Amino acid sequence: MSTWGDEAIDLMATVGVTLDPGQRETICDGMSEGADRKWLASEVADVEPRQNGKGVILETRALSGLLLVKEPLIIWTAHEFKTAHQGFMRMRHYFDNYDHLRKRVRTIRSSTHSTEIILKTGQTLAFLARSGGSGRGFAGVSPLFLDEAFALTAEQVAAIMYATSAAANPQVWYMSSAPLADSEVLRETCKRGRRGARGLVYYEWSARGRYDDLFKLVEQNKALSDEDEDTAEGQELRGRLFAAVAEANRAFGIRISESSILREVRATGVEQFLRERLGVYSELETGAAIDAERWKKLGDPESRRDGDVAIAVDIAPERDWAAIGLYGHRADDLGHVQLIHYGPVAGLLDKIAEYRDALDPVAVGMARGTYASLREDLKKRGIIRPEDRGDDDEPSRSDDKDPRRGDLVVLGGTDMAAACGQILDATKESTIRHVPAKQLDDAVGVGKTRRTGESIAWARTDRAVDITALVAVTEARWSFYARRDAKPREDEYDPLGNIF
Repeated sequence: MSTWGDEAIDLMATVGVTLDPGQRETICDGMSEGADRKWLASEVADVEPRQNGKGVILETRALSGLLLVKEPLIIWTAHEFKTAHQGFMRMRHYFDNYDHLRKRVRTIRSSTHSTEIILKTGQTLAFLARSGGSGRGFAGVSPLFLDEAFALTAEQVAAIMYATSAAANPQVWYMSSAPLADSEVLRETCKRGRRGARGLVYYEWSARGRYDDLFKLVEQNKALSDEDEDTAEGQELRGRLFAAVAEANRAFGIRISESSILREVRATGVEQFLRERLGVYSELETGAAIDAERWKKLGDPESRRDGDVAIAVDIAPERDWAAIGLYGHRADDLGHVQLIHYGPVAGLLDKIAEYRDALDPVAVGMARGTYASLREDLKKRGIIRPEDRGDDDEPSRSDDKDPRRGDLVVLGGTDMAAACGQILDATKESTIRHVPAKQLDDAVGVGKTRRTGESIAWARTDRAVDITALVAVTEARWSFYARRDAKPREDEYDPLGNIF
């Protein structure tokens, strides 16, 4: 076994860059070869907080790939073009300002169509912003840099990863801060790294300790006033915080100062600070959007609704299971969440009608797809949308389109995104309580989100994961607030009630 690492480190010294110990280790491990001159690791991942020198690692790998290993095509990608362009500008600085590099350059292109450095030997370093189609025109790429890997999507990986397949000695580098809730690709990479997967060099920098304990530590430091900071207790809290920062940030005390840390604590949310500065994130194993421990604490077997409720219906994409969720308020004004039915789709219409008659809900909610499949059968049972009232075959007053109790409310894409965000917020803020139910708890344990424009919604791409119960209670909560002022149903309507 050998490594290009030492030569790569020496090469960077010729452009005035001295790597710190962590950077040197990553380069030496990532550029190790076997007896067959192939990379021992086809993948390298470095997951750590910001401003700790991940960019220098990529610069070192790129420069040594061009000048030492003689790799023909290196592609550097990032989530946003401005990040990829920053990498380009740093690399261009080296080639523009050092004679031993400048004399090797054939051309440097920088435009909206092409950003690349091409050597006289034809070797190329190209910079791209990732998209669903970026990278499809390339072949024989190695190494491939996936900067800002927290934003990687499966579609982007499919578009660009296959560009490495024809390379003689392929290698992919993931560089990122800690995963976000919807960072499915990076979370899977972290899982493989923590398991010690073969062919993957994995570095993760984070503070030690339980998530809840670190959350409390940051929360206490965030609440510390200037006066309290000078007390013995305040100094102890600050010391513990700085110790956690030092564990996760090799640049602490060098490029990152204590004053910068305090500014970040005051200006950002607790979860953001945990992820971005301490490298700590919850639910690594599932990537679930709702923290399992938090959800468990919100469970209350004795929870009871007090007053009006809404119900909502969801059917699994494979149409094998269906769920009915309920939402209302408790006597203490906290939200009450309950799964009231989970079973086969057969018999679902009877259940909907049964709960509608028994509970007199302010609304019966469902998404467009569910509504489309049940519309005619619901109509036969008198369960319709307010806007459909007055059809020729409906024995209802045609001049009243106002929502009534028990009417349908159909959630569109924007509504579903809003409903998802609202129940996530309610969970984080502990403003709801739920009656524990296995199907609902299981769904929460695996429920992930996907991006839809500038919002998020529940992801249903994995057919092996059933989140029907979670979607049903999510829709029920939204329906409750959308229709809580609905009028009584027509069979309860008194035409003389408004005559004085």
